[in-house]
Amino acid sequence: MPAKASKNANALRDSTKRFALVVQSAAIVGCGYPFPEPFASDRAVYSESLAYEDVEIELPTLATHETELILAVAPHDIGTGGLESVLLAARRHGVPVRAWLVLDDSFGYWPSERNLADFTDHVEEFWSWNERAELGVARIVVDMAPQLEDSVRLAAALENDRFDDAIPVLVENRDAEGFAAAQADWAAAVDDWHKGGMLVDVVALPHLLDDFGDDDLDLQDMFDSPIDGIDWDDVGFRVQQNLYGTSAARLGPELVRSYAASARARYGARATVVLGTIGDAGKTTQTAGHVEVETLRADASAAATAGLARVQLFSLDGMREEGGSVHWLADLELEPAEIAANPAVDQARADVAALDAM
Repeated sequence: MPAKASKNANALRDSTKRFALVVQSAAIVGCGYPFPEPFASDRAVYSESLAYEDVEIELPTLATHETELILAVAPHDIGTGGLESVLLAARRHGVPVRAWLVLDDSFGYWPSERNLADFTDHVEEFWSWNERAELGVARIVVDMAPQLEDSVRLAAALENDRFDDAIPVLVENRDAEGFAAAQADWAAAVDDWHKGGMLVDVVALPHLLDDFGDDDLDLQDMFDSPIDGIDWDDVGFRVQQNLYGTSAARLGPELVRSYAASARARYGARATVVLGTIGDAGKTTQTAGHVEVETLRADASAAATAGLARVQLFSLDGMREEGGSVHWLADLELEPAEIAANPAVDQARADVAALDAM
């Protein structure tokens, strides 16, 4: 088939599918069968790069195991039939969806101190479409991190037990005046988004939790991640095992317990942690964090031991590569357990905290 004809045929199929979904949804509501209420849950799972039709296949499993979906949405995804389909299907299954808004790579991918204007455009475009199409999303997720190029360099250092290689990247990012201005701008933006009717969560690297104990936010500045002083609804930290050394040197559940306790002490009931990485799926991931479900369960217990009521899992992509989502979600409980001390965790956190003195 010629390229132009193929493109037209694909567009027709996409349009037909979208029309069928709208008709189906209208029929459900019009006949007195509204969408079910989304369930409340103590767990959620990220989906970063799975095709939306593959995510849709996973919705019955997420519903069975009462797992929320945190779904990556880039600017080019807005208005597409695939995204509309999975969001409406999630409504039919009662699966809550948080829109994990990311930017195109050329704009840094992750929101940060440096790209609020571009991110605001993305938020406004998505929210307008979400409300207009009645897609049912109530929360957005701000995944605060250094720009993509810096994050690639940081991941290479952190995942290969070369923390010293991360220091130049972080020191170069320090700009106290620029950070303070960005923090104020982010605070105003989140207030505006709240007024628009959305809940706004943030997730960030756990190293930011090693910043506290003095009167500055130097580590947040170094990681281009303004967190404090902003009215987030949930505050999460990516305590992913692969961010702390090579596969042979994982720090285990004490790493999660330690950071979860710090998050809880700082942010109270808003605090959560992101556990992973399951397999090696991820934008900058170079090594696997969990390949056995038992280690993930141990991390979940560690979070509960620290007093957290909810966890997030990274990611559905990795679950599908490592035995399937049922394998990872079944029997995952947030039950406190005795966690063995690990002096290497204290050392790792002290190494990060030492950056504050530079």
